[in-house]
Amino acid sequence: MKQKDTEKQSGLLPLHSDIVFKIFCIKKPHLLAKLLDAVLGFKGTDKIESLQILNPEIPGDTRNDKLSILDIHAVNKRSEHFGVEMQGFPQDYFGKRVLYYWAKLYSQQIKKGATYVQLKPVYSVSFLNFNLLQIDNFHSTFQLLEKENPEIALTKDLEIHIIELPKFLKQVEELDTELENWLYFLGKAEHLQEKEMKELQERNPVMEEAIEALKDISLDEKTRAYYEMRLKSERDFMAMRHYAYHQGLKEGMEKERLLAERQIEKERKRAEHKSKLRTAINLMKMNLSIQAISIATELPEAYLEKFFRKAIRGEE
Repeated sequence: MKQKDTEKQSGLLPLHSDIVFKIFCIKKPHLLAKLLDAVLGFKGTDKIESLQILNPEIPGDTRNDKLSILDIHAVNKRSEHFGVEMQGFPQDYFGKRVLYYWAKLYSQQIKKGATYVQLKPVYSVSFLNFNLLQIDNFHSTFQLLEKENPEIALTKDLEIHIIELPKFLKQVEELDTELENWLYFLGKAEHLQEKEMKELQERNPVMEEAIEALKDISLDEKTRAYYEMRLKSERDFMAMRHYAYHQGLKEGMEKERLLAERQIEKERKRAEHKSKLRTAINLMKMNLSIQAISIATELPEAYLEKFFRKAIRGEE
């Protein structure tokens, strides 16, 4: 067991871990720029130059801070803003959350005395280690487009990219584009064999630098400690969600059981009441008194009198 643990720790850390991804980007912002160029399709003069990360902080105690924000906020020389995140687990209302953070980055550009013309585009890029959208595409792009004329954009300032890593199924020998090289690396970094690393490096010199950077980060004891704490907090979080789900399921089943019992009891009482009324009718036909019928059926005399009057009117 100890030997296996040692072998596991000697490999690369997973880049689909939010904390490893953020540390990677903080240490190598020019590689983040290359990744964003590939995602956003920036070429030539549009390529990102001199990317600055504005929130390079890492939470001090990731053990008790599972829900802390590890997103990356960066800006380039053209003052375009980039919100980048790596998400490992599904989240409720993910679309609303992404739009909210995009709006926050967009609105923060307006300072006192500034005008709307000074607003620069904000690009949101989310790498997901789970499936979100009910489509086969691994890369989805959302913009503000006119419904009947999608070639017309209200503004080009909004662009939201969602990349679902589990949907990217290509093997290393099938990779065609720079983005595909990156996605292969992001999704499989911790499982890469020497042969795959060499092939990635031969296909793209940028990947050689990216692999070497991740190797350095993976050997850093502080980074590994961050990762292990993050992994533990994620496991604890998932365990709590699992417990809450099954507890809710139990409570839901118990509630359904009680409702079913109440319904059964209600039906039993209704059937019993009908049986008493049938008995009352038969006893009435035998010319027994209301008092005697009440004693036999345990139904109040006033109720029986009203019932018989109604029954007689119905016959008339």
